[in-house]
Amino acid sequence: MLRSEKYVIHGKPVAWARPGRHGGRCFDTQKEEKESYGWAIKTTLGNDPLWTGPLHLNVIFYLPMVDGRRTYRGERDQQAHIRIPDLDNLCKFLIDSMSKDILFHDDCIIAKITALKLWDKNPRTEFTLTEMTIFLDGTPYIDEKKCGGCGK
Repeated sequence: MLRSEKYVIHGKPVAWARPGRHGGRCFDTQKEEKESYGWAIKTTLGNDPLWTGPLHLNVIFYLPMVDGRRTYRGERDQQAHIRIPDLDNLCKFLIDSMSKDILFHDDCIIAKITALKLWDKNPRTEFTLTEMTIFLDGTPYIDEKKCGGCGK
């Protein structure tokens, strides 16, 4: 059976921002925000092991509505959000927050992303990680670092 887990981060979704520069050096302007997001994710885990192998990330970003009512041009609760921030930047920030031993060692194991952004009165990020089969015929992924017989 393939492992699948759902996670919820309450609060306004955060979009990735370009690195800052100072004296010819680059630095991460969102280091503290990523750590805070990572901590919010980690507190929901318990003793779950880190994810390995190919993963499917299914994510919905619920962005806040102005005054909790109608917004810009009549957009309403649960309607598609077509304003900034960009969907790819929201995904990048979330993925960066999950890596570095929060949910997995390296974000390169995410092989598929399904993403959506919606208006909502209750801003949050909901995402599900699901182990994938690596072949189209359904053959499961086998971690080459583990022994086929005992799993060690």
